[in-house]
Amino acid sequence: MDIKRIDTKDYTKLEDVVNELISHQANGEKVYCVYRGYRLDSENITMDSAYKKVFGITKVEYDAEEKLAMEAIMKEDKIRKEKKKHYQDIIFERTHG
Repeated sequence: MDIKRIDTKDYTKLEDVVNELISHQANGEKVYCVYRGYRLDSENITMDSAYKKVFGITKVEYDAEEKLAMEAIMKEDKIRKEKKKHYQDIIFERTHG
C-alpha cells in the first residue's frame, strides 16, 4: 500500500494536523504530511510524539508554556492600561484641578 501525502495549511495548529492523521490511521489509511519541515506519518502518530518532534516538548509542556506566555501578555497589558489611566488622571488633574 502506498503512503499518500496530505497537505496542511501553514496556519493549521499541530493539534489539528495530528487529529487528522489519527483519523486516517483509524480508517486504516496510511498518509503523511510535512508540518514546519517535519514529516509526520499516520502510521505511528501520537499527540506527544508529534509535539516532541516539532517543538521538542510534549503537548502538556507546550500547553503549560503557552499558558505562561498568555499570562505574561495579559499582565503586561494590564500594567500598560493602568499606566495610561494614571497619566490620564494626572493630565485631568493638572487641567481641571
